[in-house]
Amino acid sequence: MLDYIWIDGDVPILSQLPNNFNSAAILFHPFIQMPFGWDKSKRENPYQHIYPSDEEILKLGEPISWKEVMAKCNLKSYKELFKALQHLTGVPSDEYKKLAPYVK
Repeated sequence: MLDYIWIDGDVPILSQLPNNFNSAAILFHPFIQMPFGWDKSKRENPYQHIYPSDEEILKLGEPISWKEVMAKCNLKSYKELFKALQHLTGVPSDEYKKLAPYVK
């Protein structure tokens, strides 16, 4: 299990970590499910894709676990998920296009 450290956003991250750290990374939850139909009133036409604002995500969004996304996309490992996410962000890989229908 991961051991979490809560970070103060007003202070440099590295200075808040134990002395044996010389680098740090912050991982945000990449998968958020918005409630069904939340975007319908915002669309100008039925083909328009609406992205939620940060406020909407925080208020209405539910995190979806990495494992749930992997199961829905038939990905067998975190390495496959990583490659699928690379594809979605512009790194070409025909093998992992199967993730695209699940990310909106």
